Amino acid sequence: MASGPCDARITSPLQNTQILYGKPSNHLGDLEGLMAATGSLEHSILFRRIGQSEIGRMPPLTSNELSPQAIRLLWEWIAGKLAKRLSFSDWQMAHFGSENNPYGLSNANPDSDEAVNFLEFIEQTHPLFLNHKQRIRVRTSEESIEIQFRQPRNQLYEVQWTDALASSPLWRTLAVPENLPFVSASPLWKTVADPQPHSNARFYRVIVFGP
Repeated sequence: MASGPCDARITSPLQNTQILYGKPSNHLGDLEGLMAATGSLEHSILFRRIGQSEIGRMPPLTSNELSPQAIRLLWEWIAGKLAKRLSFSDWQMAHFGSENNPYGLSNANPDSDEAVNFLEFIEQTHPLFLNHKQRIRVRTSEESIEIQFRQPRNQLYEVQWTDALASSPLWRTLAVPENLPFVSASPLWKTVADPQPHSNARFYRVIVFGP
């Protein structure tokens, strides 16, 4: 559907997937058509193709039966959530009145909590109120090291580790079942345990993937 490959991996930020505003190779006669057009079902080729039963339907199943659940899910996303979605520039304007306000820069932290502005934007928290105190906890025992963190709804997190904090440390994904990609529909405290005993020090970090 797209002139270039779509990257629909769960860890890919939406703006890098080519789904939002991407130009399809088959625009179904709509020269203004996009893969998914914010707030516009008419110009969202993804929505139009999943809702048709003839040639060109997506996904290309050997059936003419449509999926009302899939159609409704896309309808709610394109006409609802996408229409309300703010870019980081929109978010800066809403909270700081300007994209160039020093307090509104992506790495600024005007409320002096544990999160810079871009993380506040991703997690949809207020940049001028303390929101992130005690977000990450670490518990140790003879059997494991537990990393606990608050996971907001609709966000993807990953625990990584390294054995040395050099200038360019090699961070690895902690390979345990609890650390598999998971997006929750409601906020939760998540625990990821490293069960292996280690003779050397290990350092951990929690990565949040952009929306």
